[in-house]
Amino acid sequence: MLSRRAALLAATAATVEDGLLKVTMFSNSGTERILAFRGPGAIVGKLAIIDGLPRTPSAVAVRDAALRFLSRAALCKKTSSRVLPIAVQASH
Repeated sequence: MLSRRAALLAATAATVEDGLLKVTMFSNSGTERILAFRGPGAIVGKLAIIDGLPRTPSAVAVRDAALRFLSRAALCKKTSSRVLPIAVQASH
């Protein structure tokens, strides 16, 4: 079961305004794997804001950072009057 904090973060995306984030995940053996570094203009949590599911990777600030957050609820509110186009390709 997710904690309330984890559940809230699972449905949130963030834009890096300033600073640097390290995106990591842990392997089955417990070794930390660095997936990416994200700086100003990058967005983290894009999939989480769409489907609201938690993700395995974590983002940690490696130096002071300013982030702008957008929740799934806010995104739904902003887009409730619009249709979001989704491209689907049939498999053959």
